[in-house]
Amino acid sequence: EKEIIEIISQNEDFFSDDLEVLNERELMISSDGDSPIFRPDRLMKTPSDEWMVVDFKTGVEKPEHQVQIDTYCNILTKLGKNIKAQKVIYIP
Repeated sequence: EKEIIEIISQNEDFFSDDLEVLNERELMISSDGDSPIFRPDRLMKTPSDEWMVVDFKTGVEKPEHQVQIDTYCNILTKLGKNIKAQKVIYIP
């Protein structure tokens, strides 16, 4: 519990009470006849209609974690969403 409180306090912008939160919602976009499904851990919509994306990971940081969240943001952008912020949050 203490670790969770610390994670939230270090990332307050992503846990604000004024955000509309969508947890593990599927994103799908068609490209070249393929329609893969992506599932970010946490999507947040701000009151000004901007979007924030968080993906939670355990273990060590890996470059593919950032690639994954960049992919989520690119999909949202293609769907007409304005991305305000993104972050990979590592859980000890």
